[in-house]
Amino acid sequence: MIDLGVREVPDGLVSPRLVRDLSAGDRVEVRGPAGRFTWTAQDGGPVLLVGAGSGVVPLVSIIRYGAAAGIDVPMCLVCSSASFDDALYHDDLERLVEECSWLQVVHSFTQDPNDPRGAYHRRIDRALLAEVLHGQTSRCAYLCGPPAMVENVPGWLGEFGLDSSRVHTEKYD
Repeated sequence: MIDLGVREVPDGLVSPRLVRDLSAGDRVEVRGPAGRFTWTAQDGGPVLLVGAGSGVVPLVSIIRYGAAAGIDVPMCLVCSSASFDDALYHDDLERLVEECSWLQVVHSFTQDPNDPRGAYHRRIDRALLAEVLHGQTSRCAYLCGPPAMVENVPGWLGEFGLDSSRVHTEKYD
């Protein structure tokens, strides 16, 4: 089974078709994974995953891979969304946190300042990451989301001691 995580982009080339025309059970041709935005147990950990909006989709795939493979590598997902209801895979992530002692999920909500399920209520910034990491350095990091976040986070992680060659990024415009 394949689970597609798609957020429709107005006037987008592909996302409107996937969101409006594709139904459960439809056949699609897929390829992948491809590129360098992949993680395996050989890459080691701890692993920091930072995503905003639909940028959490490939990060959840990394977590699901770890869970399915029975890997016991510490992972921390820091995800930013407008609200809990807008946080993609929030139910799946809650279940995975209960099942996987190695997984931590930290939510930050940008438009719901009173929701106690969010540890933070702002966009991901340097101070937020410093607090989440508690002075510990991850072995590698995967970042996916809007350009400003993906461009800023590697510098902050470098300040925290993470080698830039161990930071993998994907951004969307």
